[in-house]
Amino acid sequence: MRIAKRLGPDNVSLVSGGLAMYTLLAVFPALAALVAVYGEFATPALMRRAALVLIRFWEAREGADFPKLVNTVLREFDDTRGFTGGPA
Repeated sequence: MRIAKRLGPDNVSLVSGGLAMYTLLAVFPALAALVAVYGEFATPALMRRAALVLIRFWEAREGADFPKLVNTVLREFDDTRGFTGGPA
């Protein structure tokens, strides 16, 4: 009960809202910096592979296809099996 009484005077909701906003605003510059550093050290072949992985993840339509998709990308072949291992 003591904690509930202190929520208002301590502005807990205002502080938590500000923290969430600034965290969200910090994600995008951090992501841009990560991409910039990755671009400095990555080879063109690695960039093509990363783009292929991103495209395939984007095209995945169902959650059940995710393990099959990861297996396909990592092994670099087209998997024609269905989710249960039989024909698609």
